[in-house]
Amino acid sequence: MGSQISIDHDVLTRHAAVLDDIADAVAEAVSAAETTTGFDGIAAFGLLCSPLGGIMTSVTGAVAGGIDASNTMIGNTATALREVGRDFDFYEQQVCLATSTLAQELEG
Repeated sequence: MGSQISIDHDVLTRHAAVLDDIADAVAEAVSAAETTTGFDGIAAFGLLCSPLGGIMTSVTGAVAGGIDASNTMIGNTATALREVGRDFDFYEQQVCLATSTLAQELEG
């Protein structure tokens, strides 16, 4: 049974860059969500909807926290992908070096 493991460092790096772009967009969403907190109800929602201010502030804070946690996870995934690519490249170089050394020793 012949199977081959192949990891393309460039593909992982490109995918990590896409994740970085997504993380930037998510960070912008967090920033937008946080702009609604910190206002009193009257300023943010007008006199008629002022009772919504407190409710929206607590809900928005929780949502912003969840989005921010997702953003952290996306960033960590991008970092991990880069590390996997580097680790695999290093391992592959070590295997090639060991194989080359072994072949030279066998050839005499």
